[in-house]
Amino acid sequence: MYPLDTVLNYIKENNLINAGDTVICGLSGGADSCAMVSILNTLKETLGFSLICAHLHHGLRGQEADRDLAFAEAFADSLNIPFYFKKSDVAKKAKEEKLSLEDAGRQERYAFFRELEEKLENTKIATAHNKEDNVETILMHMISGCGLGGLKGIAPIAFGNIIRPILPLSRQDIESYCKEKGISYVIDSTNLETDFTRNKIRLKILPLLKEINPSVTDAIGSLSASAKSACDFLDSIISDISIISDNNSSYVFLEEIRKMNSCLIERLILKMLECAGLSCRLSKKIIENIYTLIKSGKTTKSVDIGSGILARISYDKFIIEKGKKSSPFSYNLTEAEPLNINGKKIFISYCPVENAIAVIPFEGKNNITVRSRKDGDKIRTGGMTKKLSDIYVNKKIDKTIRDTLIVIEYNGILLWAEKAGMADNCVSNEKYIVITWED
Repeated sequence: MYPLDTVLNYIKENNLINAGDTVICGLSGGADSCAMVSILNTLKETLGFSLICAHLHHGLRGQEADRDLAFAEAFADSLNIPFYFKKSDVAKKAKEEKLSLEDAGRQERYAFFRELEEKLENTKIATAHNKEDNVETILMHMISGCGLGGLKGIAPIAFGNIIRPILPLSRQDIESYCKEKGISYVIDSTNLETDFTRNKIRLKILPLLKEINPSVTDAIGSLSASAKSACDFLDSIISDISIISDNNSSYVFLEEIRKMNSCLIERLILKMLECAGLSCRLSKKIIENIYTLIKSGKTTKSVDIGSGILARISYDKFIIEKGKKSSPFSYNLTEAEPLNINGKKIFISYCPVENAIAVIPFEGKNNITVRSRKDGDKIRTGGMTKKLSDIYVNKKIDKTIRDTLIVIEYNGILLWAEKAGMADNCVSNEKYIVITWED
């Protein structure tokens, strides 16, 4: 009963699961995930939650991956737990997004979990990380040159609802539990290869460290706890800083953070990533580069954090965001067919429309182009012809959104540009180009 008591106490101490929750268990079919599902299935009546199991077929390892899927489904069925799976081409994602197979697989798994989460209520996502996984993670962070936060290792809960209920169990605890309960499991052959950094640490480095100190797992666990305490203290210092965020982006005002030291900057970056729903590993070098960027205040530079995430400065803001790619667009506008672009509806009318974003009079001949900006665009406004790019700079329009803004051209002349306004040329009132929010 030792693992059951340990996990139950750990769940309660860290408030991992509440009554009424639905726990989505990542079930690979290995010993860790099978033990986790078995333990949670035993505890669900006591804690009042329900379980489902989720398995991602990575499209790797051929028949072995098919075997894992079949085993995981049969295991969930044997416990009468609902089972969901998805097949993914992880190798393709890794190639297209220039990721390692490990990172691409992790992103696909969590994307699958999030898909399930959207269909359910009060969800928690449970992953089967254990005590050795935590030690391996800390060593990986140290080898890559981490900051203080990297020494914390794996948190019991992340992003609000990702939980690690068997984190206090060692691999030996898990294998003994499986043996005691008669739980069979599959072995991923790639776990025995040393092509991946984590496997090298698990199969070569940790055994050597245990020769020096048989209790090295507990020793590194103690370091992890100390690092967590230090990080919690630093987090309390930055708690008053306002982080404005939406999906895949967050920012703070530069003035609030210019005098921070690098330790606080590291904690701030991690908090901003979390607020934006983003995740990536921060090396000490990346933290130093961001620290230098903030101190310099240069808007012409950015720091690539990894996983397509950038840190940059835009006027008075320090921003962290998932890289955005904008494609040029150009459409002809006619009376017969309104346009819907970037959440806006654009159409031709014979009379003005109230509460519109813009109402632009024109001569009435239908030769109108609605497009994104081009190099060299000019618009006549306030009695002067000005470069559109200069107007955007003067108005401090974030350069990452400028290519998404709408420009309306009539017979080669700009009548209106989003964020810049209407041109002086708009004097006729035969017809109107009307822009409203999309229905």
